[in-house]
Amino acid sequence: MTNASATDQCTMPLPPPSVTLGPVTDPDYELISRWTESKSWVYAGGSRQYLNADAVRRLVESGRDNFLMVRDRDGRSIGAVSWHTGQYAASFEIGTMIGDTARWQIGFGLEAVFALMGLLFDTKHAHRVEFICGVFNKPAIQACCSGLIQIEGILRDYYYFDGTYHDAIIGSILREEYYALTGPGRTVSQAEIDESRHILDDYLAKNPVVLRKL
Repeated sequence: MTNASATDQCTMPLPPPSVTLGPVTDPDYELISRWTESKSWVYAGGSRQYLNADAVRRLVESGRDNFLMVRDRDGRSIGAVSWHTGQYAASFEIGTMIGDTARWQIGFGLEAVFALMGLLFDTKHAHRVEFICGVFNKPAIQACCSGLIQIEGILRDYYYFDGTYHDAIIGSILREEYYALTGPGRTVSQAEIDESRHILDDYLAKNPVVLRKL
């Protein structure tokens, strides 16, 4: 079961982000602990965990997954993202959660996903990013069915809660598909890179590098 490939769409610049990713700090452990017993955790992972702050800290520090917090423009933590290496070094499996239910269905979740994908494709040289999403998660399913990612299949009875089994989808986006949607992020502007290169080329033209005699 698949949807339209992302490469069928035109490259488009993303709007200025309203979320950023940052490290997990001490106050965040208590915040995540409250999220684990809420509907947010069910939507993100298919179950409630009821983890206390110390258990959350151990989970984050275990190194099994990498965690970053999702923060709004005011610096407030509203969610979290995670990732770990998949079947090979350039393959990653990701997870996202907007824990603050007041921020649901207004785009923060999708922005968090794109922020994490940007990190993995731009700085970790990812080739493939994949995720699993419960079919009960309507906002996420709507995003998945928008053509931004490739739905690869259905995982039957993958989650269990409320006395019922629930299906999930597995989806992915490849490097070329991601860059067909949006170009690489720019930490340093191309103009600055070009100017710096011009300075170096001009210097080397006047002062060529000469190998020393041994």
